Amino acid sequence: SERAIRAMFAEARSKSPSILFLDEIDSVASRRDSAMSPGSGRESSATERVLTQLLGEFDAASSAADVVVVAATNRPDLLDLALLRPGRLDRQVYCPTPDKECMLRILERALPRREDCDDGFLEIVAEIATSRHFSGAEALGLVRTASLKAIESDSPNVTLEHFRFALNEVRPVANRQLLDFYESWNALAHQNPQPL
Repeated sequence: SERAIRAMFAEARSKSPSILFLDEIDSVASRRDSAMSPGSGRESSATERVLTQLLGEFDAASSAADVVVVAATNRPDLLDLALLRPGRLDRQVYCPTPDKECMLRILERALPRREDCDDGFLEIVAEIATSRHFSGAEALGLVRTASLKAIESDSPNVTLEHFRFALNEVRPVANRQLLDFYESWNALAHQNPQPL
């Protein structure tokens, strides 16, 4: 609601210097034209009020150098373009899925008792997870699932077989088509950083 947004920004100002992180910002700041579907008058009116309040708070925060607003979304195409004006969310940073080296580091850090494992198999898992476009969070899900499978099978170590089970259980959200969309949106955003 507008009141919650006002309170959130007021708290950020009262505790400045501060960073205000808005996760899944598309849920409260979607394009106004996308909210105007037939029969959604009351809902689109509420959405518009929340967005208007949010834009006003962004403008107030941009004039105060001690409050930085950071937002995340996996649906940049749904964001209202007014959010991307200078002084609001004017820098877009695309975070791709991890490459093999990053994936290996994520798996190594997340896996308990790594010293008891065969060194080579994590590279195999990292390569498979990278080729399937696993995110960092999904890689952590792989480790949890493989670790639970090791516990179920009374194994003192997590093995490649446990990870093979996990790779069949944990499904990545991203696919090549979705990543192509993100990459093209990112290229367009940097080609034309001020859409309005």
